[in-house]
Amino acid sequence: MISILMPVKNAAPYLEECLESIQQQTHANWELIAIDDQSDDNSIEILNQYAKLDSRIHWEKNKDKGIIPALRQAFSLSKGQFISRMDADDKMPKDKLEQFLLMMDEKVVVSGKVQYFSEGEVSEGYKRYEQWLNGLQDLDHWKHVYRECTVASPNWMVHRQFFETEFEWEKWKYPEDYDMLFHWCKAGYFIKKCSSITHFWREHPQRTSRNNDRYQQASFFDLKTNWFVDLEIDKTEEIQLIGSGIKAKRVEEVFKKREILFTSYAFKEKSGYQSIYDLNPAKKAILTNWPVDEHTQNEIQLFLEARGFEFGNNLWLF
Repeated sequence: MISILMPVKNAAPYLEECLESIQQQTHANWELIAIDDQSDDNSIEILNQYAKLDSRIHWEKNKDKGIIPALRQAFSLSKGQFISRMDADDKMPKDKLEQFLLMMDEKVVVSGKVQYFSEGEVSEGYKRYEQWLNGLQDLDHWKHVYRECTVASPNWMVHRQFFETEFEWEKWKYPEDYDMLFHWCKAGYFIKKCSSITHFWREHPQRTSRNNDRYQQASFFDLKTNWFVDLEIDKTEEIQLIGSGIKAKRVEEVFKKREILFTSYAFKEKSGYQSIYDLNPAKKAILTNWPVDEHTQNEIQLFLEARGFEFGNNLWLF
């Protein structure tokens, strides 16, 4: 059986569509564990209505507050051999669970492609993220893990044993989906990706990621830089930090707190920065300059590759 964990907070306008997309799954052996996180709309009434009609749907109120406690509580109630996640404002394609099961294996996280949808226009930023996420191949997920979250938060499945024996619940931090990704990385999991769309991601102004400080850029940089220190380097190493903008400053702040040695490099001559022509491929490097323009991206990548740098090996894009 598959256990689907779903936090719910003020999702009433979208919740019925979400629940019906789960009920329409071609694989029927699932349970939904929904945890209401202090909603003040009629989300509870909707959950109760569906639970009365479908014995596979269960719900409780969050005993604490926030997505992490909600997911922890949902897992404690779950019985499935496989664990998946859903957001209460999104929808599943009919064969999502079936496709995930076909690719499931030990030490594997199964994911797939996503498609944003909205009653209005989907923002250009989300369109770029969708394109980038869908373009990743299996081996790319760890190579580019410090650039962005390479697995969509409500679009994965993993064996139950990960949470029972390998996940460090007490160390789980916000943004929780990105932190989960690094826990999989640390535990040596491989990410396998379906070639089809397995999640419909709703874009709307009330999304948590738009309105909560836990999901803003500063939080992501703090999280991934700390994970970089823990997973990628010997703390006696000196890291080459390429870039002079806000992103570089945020990495610098973490490095200083963690007492990590680093030297800063800039593409243009700038006081206090080394020239990028002085970069040493024998030392690990972080690149924080990454323009939207693909032509410039290619120029930067070719420049660094010609000097012995390879993404995911001795160079990471932040």
